[in-house]
Amino acid sequence: AATQFEALFIGQMMKSMSEAEGGWLGTGDDQSSSSAMEYAQESFAQSLSAKGGLGLASMVVKGLNQK
Repeated sequence: AATQFEALFIGQMMKSMSEAEGGWLGTGDDQSSSSAMEYAQESFAQSLSAKGGLGLASMVVKGLNQK
């Protein structure tokens, strides 16, 4: 669950960054490219989190184990 939380967090950060800059690599408002980029961002976030990500998952687990 902690790894899934971290993946969700990373995905939301990426989504915020792409929205703030108007899209990645100049992608426009095309619905199909938007869906593809969302899928790519989600997959990347899950892969990054599974490999340790930002370290949030381990911090959450340590915090829960202390109590």
